[in-house]
Amino acid sequence: MFNEKYVPYFKAVTGLNITIEKRTFVTAAAVAATIAYRQPLPMEKVVSPEAYFSTNYAVKTRMEIGEFHKVAVLNFEVACDLIKKFWILRYNTAFNPNNVLFQEGQFVQSFTGFNTIFSEQERQTLDELSTTFVSINNSVQQVFKNLVAQA
Repeated sequence: MFNEKYVPYFKAVTGLNITIEKRTFVTAAAVAATIAYRQPLPMEKVVSPEAYFSTNYAVKTRMEIGEFHKVAVLNFEVACDLIKKFWILRYNTAFNPNNVLFQEGQFVQSFTGFNTIFSEQERQTLDELSTTFVSINNSVQQVFKNLVAQA
């Protein structure tokens, strides 16, 4: 059964006029980013951020992705991978701010660690579809606001 709280997401995704490959990726990325930013960071630095994420958030985040996937198809496995990457990006910003590899002409990407976490193809696709990403991301955030209001 379709939950009406997901209507903003449904509208944002179904109106896209891009290839199915790009659509499923950018949708997965937008959903993943929102879900990743909803997961808390640890109170202090951990030995393995990847293991910490997997232990504490992997199951919950997969279930949340599944709810969006029911409404409009996205690349589920890519979304799962991207959630971890977005969460680790946040973790590194908080706990490893000086652990960056700078590249000429890419200050922001280098400073945040984005270049080391995301593949070149992922970065290129997100750059190409940044306005689409933001539109879908905003709709996903609205869904979570709707869900919280419903609770």
